[in-house]
Amino acid sequence: MKLNTSSAARPEHGPVPRAYSVKDAAQTYAISRSTLYVLLRDGKLRDRKVGGRRVILAADLDALIGVEG
Repeated sequence: MKLNTSSAARPEHGPVPRAYSVKDAAQTYAISRSTLYVLLRDGKLRDRKVGGRRVILAADLDALIGVEG
């Protein structure tokens, strides 16, 4: 599994999101949704429920790929 660790994966304009939907996390970090679900299933990444929506914290994604915040 290959993760995009470049800073280009993060938006340069406007505020940086603190949490992402699975779809947005996959697009922003250039990995597939199915890879994200595998990481969640295997306990390598944690999600949270906000209302009925599943979100992944940007800090958790950064920690997974080794980006210091």
